[in-house]
Amino acid sequence: MENRKTKIVFMYEEITGYMITLFEQICKEHDAKIWAIRSSSRGLTPFTPSSSVGGLEFLRQGAIDLCLLTKEIGPDLICISGWRNAEYLRVARMFKGRIPIVCMSDNVWGGSGRQRVLTTWPFRLLIRHHFDKFIVPGPLQFAYARQLGYETKDILMNLYTCDTDMFNLVYYSSIETKKKKFPHVFLYIGRFSPEKGCDLLIEAFNDLCRLHQHDWRLILIGNGALSGIENNNKIVVKQFMSKKELGKEIAGAGVFCMPSVKENWGVAIHEAAVSGLPLLLSDVCGSAPVFLIPGLNGRLFRTSSRESLLSGLAEFIGITDVELLEMSKNSNLLGQRITPKLSAASIISMVLH
Repeated sequence: MENRKTKIVFMYEEITGYMITLFEQICKEHDAKIWAIRSSSRGLTPFTPSSSVGGLEFLRQGAIDLCLLTKEIGPDLICISGWRNAEYLRVARMFKGRIPIVCMSDNVWGGSGRQRVLTTWPFRLLIRHHFDKFIVPGPLQFAYARQLGYETKDILMNLYTCDTDMFNLVYYSSIETKKKKFPHVFLYIGRFSPEKGCDLLIEAFNDLCRLHQHDWRLILIGNGALSGIENNNKIVVKQFMSKKELGKEIAGAGVFCMPSVKENWGVAIHEAAVSGLPLLLSDVCGSAPVFLIPGLNGRLFRTSSRESLLSGLAEFIGITDVELLEMSKNSNLLGQRITPKLSAASIISMVLH
């Protein structure tokens, strides 16, 4: 008799490439079938979800009767991103008590007034009415789930992962070249939007060029509008590109910068770490406690502080290529803390236990 496949329904606002890496790992390693539903047809980045792996189906919320579809599927597990989509919550209530219903959350606990309101007992009861467990990417998000009243045993880690196989290849294909000459290139990858702090990075880099003699360049890869680049030929802007092209850009870079004003996690940080890039991160980056040990593979700077970011950039141009190479090796080591295999196992454990 053929074994029955584990059926999992994921519900998101949008679906991105790193999520597909996780889905594919679950399907291949755990013989599962996945339905991935998105509510938005407009992603923040230009991306259309697709996969060649069998057992993985992508759907859009508005094009289907979600309650009816979920009944027909008969899932073993439902994972819902956040608690704002009314139709997703209706499905959660429909299956609550029959199968595990899991909230996927990357919210970082900061203790703000609004967050404290959300942790009062009426909201806790509302969340409990819909979700049995939480799965979060890291320790800062774990703290938020605890504030919502969930016990440690009901909070899973490793929600987000990157394609570690691909970015390990980037690391190993570039490390020998970097031993000969370490690339003097600062790299940013992401949206060119205000919360990402790109304008601040450009301003700080312009300051660096004015105050210090150096041969470093700044490359920004993403989509959106930028200012402050017109009068500096050391700044290069490129549009979003394929994974293969992106891998080449990362291989030729030296230090990864994430100057975000708000960054609950930042999968690009994980990708950069696995690729062996030393890290320069703002102190709001939610994945920093996992992938950065200051002094070992990079440093933090105060968010929104041009002076602090300039200090970080200046520190990197002032250290030797030998030191940068050692940081590169340490970044790759820390990048292995989360892998698709571990993330998939975390998801599937909620079905088995």
